[in-house]
Amino acid sequence: MRASRFLLAGTAALIVAAIASAETRDLKAEFDSVVAAERAFSKLSEEKGYKESFLANIAEGGVLFTPEPGPGRDWLNARPDPAIKLVWWPADAGIARSGDLGWTTGPWELQPKAGGEKGYGHFATVWRKQPDGRWKWEVDLGISAPTAGSVGKGPAFPKGKTFDATKADAAAVKAALLEAERAFAKAVADKGVLDAYLAVLADDALVLREGAHTYRGKKEARAALAKEKSFTWENRGSGVSVAGDLGYTYGMARRGESSAAYMRVWEKGKDGSWKVVLDVGKLQEPPPAQKPAP
Repeated sequence: MRASRFLLAGTAALIVAAIASAETRDLKAEFDSVVAAERAFSKLSEEKGYKESFLANIAEGGVLFTPEPGPGRDWLNARPDPAIKLVWWPADAGIARSGDLGWTTGPWELQPKAGGEKGYGHFATVWRKQPDGRWKWEVDLGISAPTAGSVGKGPAFPKGKTFDATKADAAAVKAALLEAERAFAKAVADKGVLDAYLAVLADDALVLREGAHTYRGKKEARAALAKEKSFTWENRGSGVSVAGDLGYTYGMARRGESSAAYMRVWEKGKDGSWKVVLDVGKLQEPPPAQKPAP
């Protein structure tokens, strides 16, 4: 009897371990698929052009910054395909526990087809899995950089993250996320940019700023954020995962005549607090005043 109990206990343990392994493997597969979607997106751009690739991968209601956030499909359809070769590579990525929302970021490179100097920068894209199983992007924002960026080893699956099919109350989760966004905006006004960011940035957060390469982690971001001046934030939209553990916000920030497009990806920790894992800011300075004609 004792031996049979040990056998049953051992069998149960193996079953639990197998289920846990399957859940980890399933979420890893979802992570790999969103990275693959980003790579396929870039390949299509290289083969068919910028316009066709973006239209083929945009979700219903997908947002582009032109420079204000707006309906990406309408903007793309209203313009001819630019004479450029644009390619990019995912260097980092993240995935919700429910496997339905993900993000990617990495360097891009632009080459005018008629020749001329190359352009460089970094992109940030939020993806959502569609009912047919395909990934399509909901928000896309990029910044320029002075030189080519590094891909490194490529996106790594987050250690310890497992699949969670629990369906959260989407309205409640989005309300909590927007409250975190409002609290952050208030902290910027009350305490300054650096202190406000240090309170919400995850330790391994990625920070993208116009004219620079990606700042990796709080230590690298600190020096850049210390130089930033306060803005007034205007949220224009948001989204959350089915499990309620991952979300994004985007909009515009204003300071006098200067403005900046922004997008943030937030992740909810075990303590229920929201932390920023990806923060993108594209500063748009006003054009210089022209001197009156003599």
